[in-house]
Amino acid sequence: MVSRVVLVTGASSGIGAATASRLVSAGYVVYGAARRIDRIAALPGVIAVEMDITDEGQVSAAVK
Repeated sequence: MVSRVVLVTGASSGIGAATASRLVSAGYVVYGAARRIDRIAALPGVIAVEMDITDEGQVSAAVK
């Protein structure tokens, strides 16, 4: 079986957190990106990635 992998930006709160949680429940491997990853710890199954999407270097590093 092929894993379905997603990267959710803004996963530390609001729609991003809800989306990340829903995708985990649906069986996806979920990477949750946020500037403050401490908030992602409250989302079971979401792999936290520290990233500011306005920083091209951080975005490139996270995708690699």
